[in-house]
Amino acid sequence: MKTLGFMMIAIALTSSACSGDADNGATDKPGTSTQAEEIGDAAEGEISRSEPGTLRVTVGGDLTIEYEQEIALRIVVIRHPEVTAVRFLSVGIEQLQDLEDGTAFRVAFDLAGVFDGKGSYELPAVGTSVADPSDPGSAVAQGVSKPFLIYSPSGQPGDDPQAIAGVRSFENAIKACDVQVTEDDGGAGTVDCPELTDTRGNGRVSLHMEWATK
Repeated sequence: MKTLGFMMIAIALTSSACSGDADNGATDKPGTSTQAEEIGDAAEGEISRSEPGTLRVTVGGDLTIEYEQEIALRIVVIRHPEVTAVRFLSVGIEQLQDLEDGTAFRVAFDLAGVFDGKGSYELPAVGTSVADPSDPGSAVAQGVSKPFLIYSPSGQPGDDPQAIAGVRSFENAIKACDVQVTEDDGGAGTVDCPELTDTRGNGRVSLHMEWATK
């Protein structure tokens, strides 16, 4: 997305890991094809999944949204024990959802470099995330861990250039967002962002997102 932002990068990284040494013979050494094939198997079956669930979203500030529906959730997880530099969780919806007032929205978040199952995490405020030289995974998080609130005042924009131009993307966290993941597989949790600004810098909102798979 920004269809779950980092998903394609993450899958590409894992795919390249699984194919890089495939023709060089199998050994048990790190980085060789045996390990790569295991990573590939995990990636193929576990990285990205669509699951029925419940999504609750509350937005305040320059926009007001109250939304609670049963809906298909897209969940992307990379937490293979042999790929410590790429630990990733992304949760959200893939399509704009219509609201009663004729507008539409989509919501998601990406948590990169630190995801390790159930626990408390943070989407850093813009300009405050600092890589830890001793942790390769922390570098991955730079500029990637963030929320995404897409808002279309014209509803589904389709191919209308004017409607497309009016779509707003709130993804700059002025204050850090609290992420609570209550299932090891990323199947439930909450995100609380006290202050987000849109990419044009002319609107601010708060965001609460709560999800749970069935």
